[in-house]
Amino acid sequence: MAAKPRKRAPAAGTTKRPRTRFRLLGKEVEVPAGMTLLNAMQVAGHDYLKGCGCRMGDCGECAVYYRMPGAPVTLRDFSCELRVMEGMDVMEVPFKWNLAFRRAGEGEK
Repeated sequence: MAAKPRKRAPAAGTTKRPRTRFRLLGKEVEVPAGMTLLNAMQVAGHDYLKGCGCRMGDCGECAVYYRMPGAPVTLRDFSCELRVMEGMDVMEVPFKWNLAFRRAGEGEK
């Protein structure tokens, strides 16, 4: 029995992954679909790394406040578990250590 030839994966950069658009603190951001909000914030260049702990939803350090299009209520969830959704508006990222680390880096007390 002859072995079947293996299919090769497409070359890097030749396939198009679906993208998702959302707002992060007033800035329009576009990231690959299916990402967690925490990873999407990293891709967008948001300075959050020092404020997050476990990345599994146990510590609660990555809680964010957001709204969905047309919704009158503000929702709260952990960004390490929440998948980015089209049109969501992330309004507040209250990582309690983020500001302290930024100030420490700038020499403030």
